[in-house]
Amino acid sequence: MKKHPILVSAILLTLIIEVFLIVAIYMKIGDERLPGQMFRLGIQIIGIALLFSERFSWGLFIVTAYHVMIGVLTLGKFSSLEGIEIGFGVYHLLMGFLIYFHYWFEDKIRERKEVQ
Repeated sequence: MKKHPILVSAILLTLIIEVFLIVAIYMKIGDERLPGQMFRLGIQIIGIALLFSERFSWGLFIVTAYHVMIGVLTLGKFSSLEGIEIGFGVYHLLMGFLIYFHYWFEDKIRERKEVQ
């Protein structure tokens, strides 16, 4: 994973935001939404665990699909969204894009370092 700094950064950011949201929603609403949030966190952890195993491509697919699906489902109910929900939908789509195309971004960074 040392060869994939963009992927590692994106995963760490995702986990930090997800845990922060779970705690914030739990403190504001209570345990009403906790099972659904734990299910989502579980899916992410399974995908991340696969990234560290021989099934790297499956893990990459699961984590990317999770972000794209959550982003599309969030933005799909666009008529009733508030500003923060639109932000989270866009965040998930951008993270899905970043995670899936991390090779391309990392290659561009390496090319720039070699040129300098």
